[in-house]
Amino acid sequence: MSNTDILRGGYAAFASGDIPKGLAMFHDSIEWTDPAGHIYAGTSVGADAIVQNVFMPLGSEWITISSNLRRSSARTTRWRRSDGCRARTKATGIALRARFVR
Repeated sequence: MSNTDILRGGYAAFASGDIPKGLAMFHDSIEWTDPAGHIYAGTSVGADAIVQNVFMPLGSEWITISSNLRRSSARTTRWRRSDGCRARTKATGIALRARFVR
């Protein structure tokens, strides 16, 4: 199984609501960084920190989050992925569509 297959499996697990299965793909010392200027800017280390600092706010502040993995490449233990996302805020109902590389 390729790293891209693993990543796609994680996305599928999150999309179906199977959060434990999605989190199982994370290494214990995984680092998740959102850049300065991002609503959740900062670096979270470990699955628990990512859940608290990224996933919980996403779930509480946004409606209809969908993410589409466009491309993925892996070099050693680092992944780079090209994504697209659609969401709607709970507070205002404003929709957004974004593309990003992580």
